[in-house]
Amino acid sequence: MEERRVERRLAAILAADVAGYSRLMGADEVGTLKALKAHRKEVVDPAIAAHHGRIVKTTGDGMLVEFASVVDAVTCAVAVQGKMTERNEVTEPKITFRIGINIGDIIIDGDDIFGDGVNVAARVEGECEPGGVYLSGSAFDQVRGKTGFCLIAGPRCSAAPLAIDRLALELYMLFTIAGIATVLMSWRAVAPRISGHGEYHALLLFSVLGMAVFVSAQNLVTLFLGIELLSIPLYILCASETRREGSLESGLKYLVVGSVGSATLVEQVIGRSDISVVSNPETAFSWKPGASAVSPAATRPATSAPRRVGVDARAIHRPAA
Repeated sequence: MEERRVERRLAAILAADVAGYSRLMGADEVGTLKALKAHRKEVVDPAIAAHHGRIVKTTGDGMLVEFASVVDAVTCAVAVQGKMTERNEVTEPKITFRIGINIGDIIIDGDDIFGDGVNVAARVEGECEPGGVYLSGSAFDQVRGKTGFCLIAGPRCSAAPLAIDRLALELYMLFTIAGIATVLMSWRAVAPRISGHGEYHALLLFSVLGMAVFVSAQNLVTLFLGIELLSIPLYILCASETRREGSLESGLKYLVVGSVGSATLVEQVIGRSDISVVSNPETAFSWKPGASAVSPAATRPATSAPRRVGVDARAIHRPAA
């Protein structure tokens, strides 16, 4: 029996969902559902129809829409977010959408669609901030210069190698306290042999710094540097008692084991990761209502760290602060 041919086509995929939907439903289930239906009927569905989109499926608070043109998808998304901003000023509960857009090859199965093009759109939407519109790199390349929106470099996607958030700050405090406690508890044991020398405290400081880099790392390279900065000073501390055979032996063992572990990590990263994704540059952009031109700053891409989802998401619309 002849195998059925898989139907494919290139399309722009828009993935959207409601930010904080579970919290809204928990607070007011009936009111949230009523407001969501009203927004769909009066804003979302008409905008999709006006921009020649097709609603593929809805999943509670989520929606998957197919467009023949990525420019139509972007224009539709910005129109929806603009109108939702206005409606949320006068309606309760406030419904805020997150929208991700990608252009790619999709598989057609009846009325449904599948494939990497859909998956990437969903992953970009997952990175989007409430009220925003994010594009994959391929979608941005296609839409750049073809809309009247002002694209301005923004902070959301220009991820640095290190990210400092509340959890990271709490861990920094914990590591600092642990380092101070280590110095105080080991003072009597090490004081006689470190008098006039600062190597012991310097090594502890580098280990604490390595812990901080490790918990804040935003890419594999920074993560690897954090591990090495943490472990190498500890190897040296283990072997610092040169007159004791056990100290030298433990330092050597840790060095060998750590080297093998580091080599294995590097081998796995190189062998199984998509290096083009790991090192892919990305640029963040924000859209301002009423703007009608592309700013010069937006046309200069800035190299930054990869996103954890493995796609170079770019924002063209961010809600006003």
